[in-house]
Amino acid sequence: MGRIRSSCNGLLLINDPKIEGKLNVINFLTKCKAILPQCPSGCPHKKFGVALGFSPSTREYKVVHIYADGFGYEIFTLDCSDNKWKCIPDPFKEPHERPFNLDTFHWSDPVSIHGQVLHWYVSSKEYIISMDVNDETPRKTYLPTLGKKIDRKRYSLLEMVGYLSFVYNVSNIQIDVWILKIFAAQVWVK
Repeated sequence: MGRIRSSCNGLLLINDPKIEGKLNVINFLTKCKAILPQCPSGCPHKKFGVALGFSPSTREYKVVHIYADGFGYEIFTLDCSDNKWKCIPDPFKEPHERPFNLDTFHWSDPVSIHGQVLHWYVSSKEYIISMDVNDETPRKTYLPTLGKKIDRKRYSLLEMVGYLSFVYNVSNIQIDVWILKIFAAQVWVK
């Protein structure tokens, strides 16, 4: 079947098992399958981040893909008449703005909240990168204030009960969980 990369409302985004570098969206209930065209970056789909999202305002499903630093995000809208990816700039205008090492960092699949908001880890002790699928604008989402420096090796991002969660390993016997209650206002609750 191929590696499942993301799911949204019963649809699955998977790597094609027979054609390297191809992505498919499959609805197992209807047996429909969409084979996505090659993305503009020419990504070999080995070290990249991708997710399937849904825009409630337009009622469209979108595949959001990021591969190479500086290339930006590539977005493919399913059932779009032109059948093409569109490119939007990444949130880092200059190389010195990036919190990661360009030689060693690879984007991973984001944490998806209801398929509407996507969150990527970017090796920062201060923020992650988020995107609301409705407006397709990448932005910084600041991590909760812990009162001390955040150690990247001690936290994880995951979805819990429909919210982005920041799980921090304080010590061998204590784990703190913060929930991003209001995404737009960046309100974290412990």
